[in-house]
Amino acid sequence: MRMAGVGMVGVVHATRPIDAIQRIIGRVELGMIPSIVDTTIYIDEGQVKAIYQVSLTVKVPSGMVEADLSRPVIEIRDFETGNLAHEIYTYGEQTIVMDVGPERREKPPVHRIAEKEIEREIKKRVPQARVKVDMKSDRRATVWIDEEYVAQLIGKRGKNIEEIENRVGISIGVESLESREIQDQAPVEVDLAGNYVVLQFGKESVGIPFDILVNNDYLFTATVGKKGHIKIKKDIELAEIILEALQKNKPIGARIRRD
Repeated sequence: MRMAGVGMVGVVHATRPIDAIQRIIGRVELGMIPSIVDTTIYIDEGQVKAIYQVSLTVKVPSGMVEADLSRPVIEIRDFETGNLAHEIYTYGEQTIVMDVGPERREKPPVHRIAEKEIEREIKKRVPQARVKVDMKSDRRATVWIDEEYVAQLIGKRGKNIEEIENRVGISIGVESLESREIQDQAPVEVDLAGNYVVLQFGKESVGIPFDILVNNDYLFTATVGKKGHIKIKKDIELAEIILEALQKNKPIGARIRRD
């Protein structure tokens, strides 16, 4: 009806304004969505909570930096402020719906998709290895893999890694996972307070999960509390291991949990 020049209002049940627009994806060509839905009014408990405008432009999506990655992008903006809230675009064979407002995640969704694709390609060649992938930019990634499989992944004269790079279209650097884990570690100050062993991190680390390591071996994972530390009761095995490490001058460290 809209395409025929007839204005009309449709009602869709959704938990967020963007959800109503997402339901159209796959039913029509992506570029036609702004011609079908140009305004979304979100009503919650009888109140208008958000009004979004939908438009189509050609640009480099948010989170990308390479100029040659520009493409048609559907922009969804707040009607009152004009602030960009979401973007919809295609990346490879996938349609990305990306939050770009204040609550957007630090790593762009397109990078997370690329990381999973690279990990999948690597697992085809070395399924038994531990693999971590980190996108450094739109065109470059670093892969960490168990040291014993580094040569196997790279291949003779770099043939294997070159095949993966050609498949995913991303330049890949390979490093050993063991070296990454050691580099990521930081020493932890240990205090004794009553019936507790206290690992001190500081207020800047509140809410961050850490892997705790003793003599470079993983012990457990915990999140730093509101007072900037992690407390462990002395009568449990984890505390006993840490106390024994202190007595024998073994290093006690931590690294930010990345998973």
